[in-house]
Amino acid sequence: MQTKKNIVIKPDVTIPLPEGVTWPEFITHINEEKNQQLLKKISPSTFKYILDESNYSKVIKSLLKTLKQTDPQNATEEYAEKMLSAMQEVARMILE
Repeated sequence: MQTKKNIVIKPDVTIPLPEGVTWPEFITHINEEKNQQLLKKISPSTFKYILDESNYSKVIKSLLKTLKQTDPQNATEEYAEKMLSAMQEVARMILE
């Protein structure tokens, strides 16, 4: 039987989620079995890459490029930095 860990979400991570979805709900969904299977398909090296500080500017540049295509109103460096912070929190949780 698998036990669930208590996840602490830092309050300075302010990436908006879809309306009606909270960070605790988001984390709960990540922990669901079907999503765990999806996450297992992602190489741990991908998560390690975004955690490596030497890749910071590359990841920010990539996020900005994606945001310009998918969410132009939020395609700012500040938003990308907040998004990366949230991604890093999730990556740390997954790699634990």
